[in-house]
Amino acid sequence: MSLCSTNRGSILIEALAAVAIIAVSLTLIMESFAGNFRATVLHQEYTKALVLLQNRLDQAFVMEIKDVVKSGEPEPHPLERFRYQSKLKDLDEANKGLKRLDMTVSWASGPKTRAVSATTYLKTEDVKQETKSVFYN
Repeated sequence: MSLCSTNRGSILIEALAAVAIIAVSLTLIMESFAGNFRATVLHQEYTKALVLLQNRLDQAFVMEIKDVVKSGEPEPHPLERFRYQSKLKDLDEANKGLKRLDMTVSWASGPKTRAVSATTYLKTEDVKQETKSVFYN
């Protein structure tokens, strides 16, 4: 009978240890899924911002640059939270006829504001120097 009485407490300890291991494992798995989801959403936001920025830079090469810098039309509904900032600058005398175009697309992502920027140089002779910021809600 002494053999039976010593095994009774060890089964309870083994069951508690197994439950603790399963609980910790499930918590870690759920946290990794949540982290993966956050990273996916952030990646989608950056991808949208890069596409919007690329579209505006493409417009700068096709249209007159002053139309791109001045444009303020809102984006379609899913993209209305993105904000453009454009800055057109003359270069020094050695590079006369070239303009530097800095464009930034920014957006609110949770408590932070994120942004993607690009710079390009355009050859143009008769463009006024403009700076424009367009905000979307």
